[in-house]
Amino acid sequence: MKHREVRLTEDATKDLDKAAQFYEGIETGLGTYFFNAILNDLEALEFFGGLHQQRFGYYACPAKRFPFFIYYDLNESTVDVVAILDTRENPATTGHRFEV
Repeated sequence: MKHREVRLTEDATKDLDKAAQFYEGIETGLGTYFFNAILNDLEALEFFGGLHQQRFGYYACPAKRFPFFIYYDLNESTVDVVAILDTRENPATTGHRFEV
């Protein structure tokens, strides 16, 4: 098992912040719980990056506690997270983010 540094792009950081704010609006403290749950999933990518199926040309890691996918690219020493997206959204509207 290889250890890699996990890095978030600006878009992935915005996705995470937006979702945490959404959940915080539903119930106080839920946004923090969401953030910490996704953080645990991101930390797991340090060791398990590359074990997931690919979607839209990126690896797609399902979050464990929320209906989200973490999309990432794998390099020799890094896992670059490009998006953290809600699985309940229409793929036609989220898939455009991965077009080259």
